[in-house]
Amino acid sequence: MSDVKRSDRTWGKWLPIAMICLFLGLLLSGCLVDASESKESDQGDLLIEDKPSDIVDNPDAVTNPGYSIVEKVDILGPVMQEDITTYLHQQGFKTHFDGTEDVTTCLIFMGEQMTGGYAIEMVGADVVGQEVTLTIQEMIPGTDEMVTQALTYPYLVVQLDGEYTSVTVKNTQGDLYEELG
Repeated sequence: MSDVKRSDRTWGKWLPIAMICLFLGLLLSGCLVDASESKESDQGDLLIEDKPSDIVDNPDAVTNPGYSIVEKVDILGPVMQEDITTYLHQQGFKTHFDGTEDVTTCLIFMGEQMTGGYAIEMVGADVVGQEVTLTIQEMIPGTDEMVTQALTYPYLVVQLDGEYTSVTVKNTQGDLYEELG
């Protein structure tokens, strides 16, 4: 009978330690980042939703170009940063081509909004020849959502692989955004 009591005392001693280890394991496993959702480029800017391009032989075929969403805009050049400041209050878009990296950057602005809760998300991109059409989703807060009571200026920075002679931006309802500047 003394063996049973000693076993109960030993288990009682290790049970809190086992529970703490289990709790910490569950807590830390929830902090892992899925590498397929985001990646760090060699310049240190965080790119999300990196989508490879479809390759076809017919230049007039509709294809999906590769694109990346730039989250850290401080890596953009001074001209693009100035354009963000200049056009932030307007709805529309502005494009830039960097010939050294063969990248077209599109700054998409939703304009001034009266509250928080607004955002722009990339839905897709289609190319015909050298013309690209970007489709975006305008995220609008619901009437029952709690949002920041301040003016906000949602925008999105999209980097497209390649040079395009014509860029069009439309929302999912088919409304076209105006090219700014």
